[in-house]
Amino acid sequence: MQEYQEWQELTLRWSKSLSKARIKEAVIADRMNSFLKGNGCLPTTQDLKDVEELWRIHVEYRNALNNYVAEVIKRNESK
Repeated sequence: MQEYQEWQELTLRWSKSLSKARIKEAVIADRMNSFLKGNGCLPTTQDLKDVEELWRIHVEYRNALNNYVAEVIKRNESK
């Protein structure tokens, strides 16, 4: 049961981080589209920094998830 709870926590963090990064990325794309059509403002340098940080966090959580899967596989191979 402990493994399942750990898995749930890891997958929740991973999916939330993915969602946040995708949303911020979509906001940037929307702003670029509006600007290039002549009716909006450009995204800011801070927007780009923010989305890069969100993707960095997402990769960190994905790596933790992958490491957990590898650990569970290793523990159960010897059974």
